[in-house]
Amino acid sequence: TLYVEKQAATINVDKCAGPRLVLFQDLLSTNPQIVTSMTSDMNISVPGKTENDDWKDTPVPYQFITTVNPETKELTTVPMSHMG
Repeated sequence: TLYVEKQAATINVDKCAGPRLVLFQDLLSTNPQIVTSMTSDMNISVPGKTENDDWKDTPVPYQFITTVNPETKELTTVPMSHMG
């Protein structure tokens, strides 16, 4: 678990299993960029809307779907969404 409270323009997480980032409001006000590579089961925790609300944990996708446009040959990659 990595607790980030004040300032970090970029947070890099590479080759980790089960990392958790806890991001405090002072940090969120600076719009940090989070770059992940080769991570699995990663969660990011952010404060609730008010000081009395519970923290919110959100999983970071590690599966993606890539499609190729047959006419332009351009690739589009989006996170895999598991619904059910």
